[in-house]
Amino acid sequence: MFDFLHASGQNRLDSLLNIWRKEKADQSFVQDTSAINLLNDISRGYLYDNPDSAEYFAKSAYSLAIQQEVKAGRAWALNNLGSVYYVKGSYDKALEAYLKSLKIFEEIGNQNRTLWAYNNLGLIYIAQGRYDAAVREYQKIIESKAIKQDSLLLATGYFNLGLTFDHKNAADQATDYLQKSIEISVRNGFERLEVMATNLLGEIYLHDGEYDMAMKHYKQALDASYEDNWENSFAHAGLASVNYELGLYDKAISHGLESLEYAEKIKAKWDVQKVLKILSDTYVAKKDFEHAYQYHVLYKQYSDSLRSVARGERINELYLQQKEDENLQLQRENEVSKHTLKINRLLSFFVGFVALFMVVLAYIIYRSNRLKTKLNEELQEKNADIDLQRQQISDQNEILENIIAAKDKMLSIIGHDLRSPLASIMSTLEVIRMGVFTPEQQEEVFKGLHNKVIMVSHMMDNLLSWAVSQQMGIVVAFERVDVSAMVDQVLAVANFLAKDKGVVIEHKAEEVFAYADINHVRIIVQNIIGNAIKFTPKGGKVKIYYSDSEDHVVIHVKDSGLGITQEKLDRLFNQVGKGISAMGTNNEKGTGMGLMLVGQFIRENYGQVEIKSEEGKGTEFKICLQKYREDDELCATDTK
Repeated sequence: MFDFLHASGQNRLDSLLNIWRKEKADQSFVQDTSAINLLNDISRGYLYDNPDSAEYFAKSAYSLAIQQEVKAGRAWALNNLGSVYYVKGSYDKALEAYLKSLKIFEEIGNQNRTLWAYNNLGLIYIAQGRYDAAVREYQKIIESKAIKQDSLLLATGYFNLGLTFDHKNAADQATDYLQKSIEISVRNGFERLEVMATNLLGEIYLHDGEYDMAMKHYKQALDASYEDNWENSFAHAGLASVNYELGLYDKAISHGLESLEYAEKIKAKWDVQKVLKILSDTYVAKKDFEHAYQYHVLYKQYSDSLRSVARGERINELYLQQKEDENLQLQRENEVSKHTLKINRLLSFFVGFVALFMVVLAYIIYRSNRLKTKLNEELQEKNADIDLQRQQISDQNEILENIIAAKDKMLSIIGHDLRSPLASIMSTLEVIRMGVFTPEQQEEVFKGLHNKVIMVSHMMDNLLSWAVSQQMGIVVAFERVDVSAMVDQVLAVANFLAKDKGVVIEHKAEEVFAYADINHVRIIVQNIIGNAIKFTPKGGKVKIYYSDSEDHVVIHVKDSGLGITQEKLDRLFNQVGKGISAMGTNNEKGTGMGLMLVGQFIRENYGQVEIKSEEGKGTEFKICLQKYREDDELCATDTK
């Protein structure tokens, strides 16, 4: 599906690696252009069996090309990186690398490599579902004059047209193009391309329900002298689907597991997702619900992960459309420039000719030039104003994009952490509905479901509080707050979680009154106590007690849990996501959002927070709030 130029087998790769091991100690060789070419060749050799190694050598070639200022080597390295990211299913990164590669090949005037770069961009069109655009791209490639000198590019163009028409459900056209690709490949010894086309023909026959023909082509691909992990994964996945349709479930599972092993080796996420679905459906058909559930959960996890990729593809589509618009605009500007240059040449010739005979005309031209200079100066001033306005708009857009990005990141984190427990709950309920569990197992499952529901509920409380604060701005309603009673309300729910974990909570109740927003205090206390329970192991203890000063009351929440590292202490209350969140002692997950709200609400209520923690020895939170006085309400009434 990619650039098959210089494609080679394992023997050639081993030979290239031996050359690199021998020569890399020679400093003069490392500084030579041949070292860049060797690294790029090794990267292409690894592409379909070990994309991670291919990525490493492509990046090494790119760094060396930048040091030596070798444009062609840099373009090759970017092209190889694009292919690596495509194999892994990271289409956004692939698109970015292909576009950079294309730009450099166009700059150095390499027409053949430019066509290969457009071939790779066509693959991104297919991934985005823009099949008509892909067809136009590949037809333009196979109709170009340069194609006569590159049989591999022609065979690849026919293959990708077959791939595109397969996605368009046009089986006859797809088959015709694939047969042409195979004919050229056999004639020229393009073994990998022949195997790919054979595999894809098997897929077309599978879609049409011709299972015998599909099985024949998949086996033919596996029996070929050429093989790599990607094509092996594709062929075994196809055989798994064929055997599933024929009711041969054991064979389907055997091929499915082989396909999964190959796909995981090269980290091809889309291929892994595909075969997990086949395995899940096959085990359901066998009524082996335990394995069906296992693979269904894995399939859902990959689906959730790849859904973010699908969202990214829309961004890539817009980005690619922008590049097309920029190229079109550039062509128009070039045409205008050529036309303007032609007119200027004719005008100069005419003026020069007439100037020989007419002095008066020379005077007129002189005056005209002065006027033109004046207009140019005015135009330059206007252009400077426009540039200044454009820069101001750009700065404003950058600020807005940063704000949107921050909110999107937070919502993405929350969405992911909400989706995972909800997906787990739905999958577990589905298995319960099937009647797989014994009553004892079902009781244990219900306890797990209850914990997940409580976790989601707390997460939703924090999310709603944050959303209100973002939409309406934080409004603090100061009043007399009975802190001890507030803690008792929170413990009415928290004690259940603590009891379930085997954690003891000691609350030394006192008459403690703060002057603050009662809802903010509830969220602060709820999150701090919840975190203490979360990070305290079975048999541990959480102590809650109070102290005060002349102007403030202090809530102490001390646990015997895991403790917090200094690095996280420095970022606490200011960051959300994986960088600040951690797994609890019972593998409880979180987003870090609760602590961010705690910090925000403490500041809004003119309070302070102090943390003492040591890894493995527990943590103590000291929440300092304004002490309530009788005259506080009088002042508040007077203000109203």
